[in-house]
Amino acid sequence: MQGFGGCALGDVRIIHVIYSMSCGFGARGVGVLRNCRSDLVRNGRRVRVAYSGSMSASTNRKLIDLSWNLCDGLVTDPRLAPVEVRDVWTRKDSAANYSEGVSFQIAAARVVQNSGTYIDCPFHRYDGMRGAWDFPLERTADLEGVVVDARGGGEIAPDGFAMGIDLFDGVDIEGKAVLMWTEWDALWEEERYRAGVHPFLTGDAARLLVERGAVLYGVDTLNADDFSDKGRPVHSVLLGADISIVENLRGLGALHGKRFRFTAAPVKVEGCGSFPVRAWARMG
Repeated sequence: MQGFGGCALGDVRIIHVIYSMSCGFGARGVGVLRNCRSDLVRNGRRVRVAYSGSMSASTNRKLIDLSWNLCDGLVTDPRLAPVEVRDVWTRKDSAANYSEGVSFQIAAARVVQNSGTYIDCPFHRYDGMRGAWDFPLERTADLEGVVVDARGGGEIAPDGFAMGIDLFDGVDIEGKAVLMWTEWDALWEEERYRAGVHPFLTGDAARLLVERGAVLYGVDTLNADDFSDKGRPVHSVLLGADISIVENLRGLGALHGKRFRFTAAPVKVEGCGSFPVRAWARMG
């Protein structure tokens, strides 16, 4: 851990941290950033907003990646700062410290905690509850999952679509990660995705999830709540019941109607109520 930028430990208003990471850059020095593309004007400058990459599934292990890449310039929510990635130790700089032909790359990333695919833990909404650093793995990893088709009868859910209790008729959700498939991930590179008109869960549906024993709630949109409702009922109800929320998932259609286990565990950063995750499903 290199340090914190703009964070106050123990304060729910923490929004980002700076941490060192190895990005695994390839021989061309591009690595995971090579697939970042598209831009959006933010504060008078263009910033990249999207990662274009295929969902990976191993035929042997049957693992499906449900996450977006973090990359330099990525804007997840236009209200928040973009991701910043920079080298702190280049291969050229490190080469003098090792044998001929040996070098390493180390980068630092300044990341708002609500960037890319991320998990909200109870501390995000409620001071004194558990956060990214102490939320139990039993509630974020290797969970039995179910995907609910929430596309509103079309190929993609319409703007402002309210996902109500009727969507859960006949769906077994007890003890499961409940993932809502709206197919809004197809809009990830469009400004519409971040315009605040995304499909959202209703407060009644959130209370139903609590009553029927859901363990985790996930969605392939910018936010679980309706931005026009300042009471944020979904976050308030679910996080208050110790049910975490994973936002900005992708590729959920591949899981619909299938048996799978779901994982979305955050890095243990003290003081953060949310944090990016590598979310994936294990089929079978």
